[in-house]
Amino acid sequence: MVAAVALFSAASCNKEFTNDQENLPAGEVVTFEASVDGADTKAYLDGKVSKWEATDKITIHNGTTGFEFATSEADVTNEGVTAKFTYVGDNFSGDKFMAVYPAGNWTADVEAKTVNAYIPTYQGVKAGSYNKNAALAIAYTQNKTLEFKNATALLKFTIKGSDVKAIEFYGNTEEGDDPIAITGNMLVSLNDDNTVKSVEGLETEFTWEDETTSTQYGTWVKCWSDEANYRFTEGATYYAAIAPARFPKGISVNFIYDNGYGGDAEPVMIKTTSNDITIAANTIVNLGELEHVVPEVETTTYYMRPSSGWIQENGRYAAWCWGEDVGVWCDFIDSDSDGIFEVEIPVTCANAIFLCMSKDSNNDWANELARTSDLTLPTDDKDCYNVYTSEWTTVADAKAYDPGAIYAEDGYVYLKPNSNWTQSNAWFAIYLCNGSSGNEWIKMTKVEGTSYYGAKLPDGFNATKYKNIIFCRMNSANTTKLDWSNKWNQSGDLDCKQIVNGNNCCSINSGQWDCGSNVKWSKLTKMN
Repeated sequence: MVAAVALFSAASCNKEFTNDQENLPAGEVVTFEASVDGADTKAYLDGKVSKWEATDKITIHNGTTGFEFATSEADVTNEGVTAKFTYVGDNFSGDKFMAVYPAGNWTADVEAKTVNAYIPTYQGVKAGSYNKNAALAIAYTQNKTLEFKNATALLKFTIKGSDVKAIEFYGNTEEGDDPIAITGNMLVSLNDDNTVKSVEGLETEFTWEDETTSTQYGTWVKCWSDEANYRFTEGATYYAAIAPARFPKGISVNFIYDNGYGGDAEPVMIKTTSNDITIAANTIVNLGELEHVVPEVETTTYYMRPSSGWIQENGRYAAWCWGEDVGVWCDFIDSDSDGIFEVEIPVTCANAIFLCMSKDSNNDWANELARTSDLTLPTDDKDCYNVYTSEWTTVADAKAYDPGAIYAEDGYVYLKPNSNWTQSNAWFAIYLCNGSSGNEWIKMTKVEGTSYYGAKLPDGFNATKYKNIIFCRMNSANTTKLDWSNKWNQSGDLDCKQIVNGNNCCSINSGQWDCGSNVKWSKLTKMN
């Protein structure tokens, strides 16, 4: 599937230039001559030699200092095969020169025949062509004739499919080997005959979307379509420029979409070549047709009961689900007439956010009308999320749920006082204890419309941290003082394991004041 094809070098075609300086600005004028020499100068794509253009610029070093030379329309002759590059200014002299295409703020050591240049990690590409600012080429001369040599290779590929935002390529190493730098800062060295000796990747500073920076090797190249809609055209041919290198484990290819499988700008690996590939400068590596086929994945069915607020939005429902490797949008479907919706979620996803989305819109955070918090997907029989109560339940319980009822909340403990305890405007509190330390008072609040009182348990509540719970009837003369001096009556030291085992309500039996353990524990769901 992957073949490295050597590029054909056409015969050099130099042309004499007349140095007409009549209309040039004041200052010393220096002119170098260059020719398109097939792949040796710019690139050679499928039998078509790239030509010099009127906007081309190069940097020429006369030692360690670089000077920008430019060409114009009048300077490009012989159908673009030849061109002259001119610098107008002072301080340019010497008898040995290194030139770099494209122009840039490079550093060079002409005596050592080395230049520190750059291959962009992020490259916009057009169908049938490459990014000319990425095709690094070097020339050394002791006269005014430039014979450029490519310092890059090209990855050739076509796309099958639509809505592709970007393509990433990685070179793969043996386990434990150093990464292979194919873009970023490069140290290019020439041989005695001025051919490319080596292209060595250097550490490069990258700035990320969150404005943080890191210094690392450019081990990847990311290409996006530089077309009007910023999408790759299906069936069109594209090229990415990289440094020559050996990839012992082949090349990995990632697709990136706006939405859908892979999520918002999340890459999805689609293909890995297992070949040991050595790519030299002046070669095209044909990766062929790239297509991402969503693999069949095992899924789990989950359900949701939307709240009345979500229903009133008249929207639709979706889930953003994620695991260690990938995030994915999943759509809910109406499963029955009882207000229950179902969704298929990949088993690799452990978390989800359920959303109410704008009707007839794409799955995108910009289209959300409401959402849940981050949910941990359950693995037991509680497979239905009730948006009313913000809890996982069974489908049967979700169908039986009455939106007009008052339901117990997760993480709360409740008290049903008897008629003795409610006298004299008493109020209620709980005391969590575990010996001499880690004890905690919490005031209880009446659940409006019911005869129950509730208190939210501390985060991380368990029967080891809190061994016992005591329910207390408090003095109405002071409704904020939480200590034993303000207590009227109390239960005994009740075992917190009752709560851990699922019982969330303690009822004080009839006729009791200081009741000891004369209470009844139960699992409270509805309070009216």
